[in-house]
Amino acid sequence: MPLARAAGRLIIQKLVPLGYSNRRIMRAVRAQGFGYRTEELNNDINLFAGRVKNEWHVRKLNDNDVVPEFLMTPGEFGQPYKYRVNFQSNYYDIDTDSYVTVDESMYTSDYAKIGDWKEANELRTKRDYEGQGLEFINSNVISVELQQ
Repeated sequence: MPLARAAGRLIIQKLVPLGYSNRRIMRAVRAQGFGYRTEELNNDINLFAGRVKNEWHVRKLNDNDVVPEFLMTPGEFGQPYKYRVNFQSNYYDIDTDSYVTVDESMYTSDYAKIGDWKEANELRTKRDYEGQGLEFINSNVISVELQQ
């Protein structure tokens, strides 16, 4: 990752919790001399803000559908996989008797149906959270990133 983007991400992380708009954050990053491509800058802001491009459309797809490539967000991640599937998973916390929502992601090279990705995530999270007092309830695919 180039230095300008790394420095820009540090600035973005500090400004996003303040509720600033994407445009205002972009101006602040560039004012510090760390500007980079507008599309990448906007993607980084949305990533740290939890705003995902096409999330609404991806959530509306059925378990038997595959996410079309035009709804995928381009991304760069240091893994040898083609896709990063982002989930919003719900758990029941036995210790506190409350429900918890967790944002999770999973890397894969398989272009599969949404239901298959949800099933793989369920198996992975049950294994990872075993013995921690969290009971898996369900998960939803909220976005898919495509390795560039």
